[in-house]
Amino acid sequence: MENYDKLLAKAFEKIKSNKKTEDRFEFIEPDSLIQGKKTLIKNLQAIAKNLNRDVNHIAKYFAKETGAVGNLDSGKLILNSAILQTKIKTIYNSYLDAYVFCKQCKKPDTKFRTEKGAQVIKCEACGAMTSVKKI
Repeated sequence: MENYDKLLAKAFEKIKSNKKTEDRFEFIEPDSLIQGKKTLIKNLQAIAKNLNRDVNHIAKYFAKETGAVGNLDSGKLILNSAILQTKIKTIYNSYLDAYVFCKQCKKPDTKFRTEKGAQVIKCEACGAMTSVKKI
């Protein structure tokens, strides 16, 4: 019986060490680079795919929040202004709050769509629908 207890304890130790983080949804952080007077967000296409959002919608949000003209070029966003990485992350987090996270349950399992002329996010987890303002 002692052998069984040792094996059981060893198994529980392995289970505890393999435990993953509580967040099942991993967000891709923006990878930005300042080149002269322009800022390049290199992974905007990957971010859009990860968030299940249109890349043009995210690009438009970044352009509006920074006050800079933005151009999409093969999945990369070029903003005609030098913007620090910390500001890019702040804008990204505000986008997540406004257009990704459910206002009721705070989960990221949402779909973005237009219904009767209004833009809404519908939560796949709790079923809530929340209208969001246009960019």
